[in-house]
Amino acid sequence: MIIALVKKEMIHFFHLLQPTIARPLLVKFEDEGGILPIHNTGFWVSGGDIGSIGFGYDFAIANGLGHASISGDEDENKSLTLGAHIKPVDNLEVGVSAYFDELDPGAETLAGTTTTQSLTNQMLVGHLAYLSPTFETIAEYHSISNDIGNTTSTTSAYFVYLGYNIKKITPYVRYDNIDYEDTE
Repeated sequence: MIIALVKKEMIHFFHLLQPTIARPLLVKFEDEGGILPIHNTGFWVSGGDIGSIGFGYDFAIANGLGHASISGDEDENKSLTLGAHIKPVDNLEVGVSAYFDELDPGAETLAGTTTTQSLTNQMLVGHLAYLSPTFETIAEYHSISNDIGNTTSTTSAYFVYLGYNIKKITPYVRYDNIDYEDTE
């Protein structure tokens, strides 16, 4: 659990990513030990604030888990991301998304290792964010399934952030957890 203070000026800009300086374990960048393929190269279409419920969507096709270099993509499979969210009341967003990817045997991963068997990766995600001028909370849950050969493992990961804005600072508390299966 992390308890800290954050300067108010920084929060307005970073609400789209994280309102804290240290990222939750779940969404750390890959080179910092993160478990999600956060950096992708590809095509992304999104829209938002559609209709009275503030419907939004995301659709992406990208290189995904396979290593990509300047000269090209080391894996011919592409990842697919689908997402939808609504904003039913002011300051509240609720959404779901899914990510699908596959690596063939012999593909180089982002970690620099080479796969010996095919790998299928599926992520199902739910999120809630309430960001008012006084109180803010963000919660995300990820179920990550990896099928390698005949073995399937599922990782559950989540974080919850609560902050209370007081003039130029925001005291907050955050709890995050990643639960790996023994086969992961």
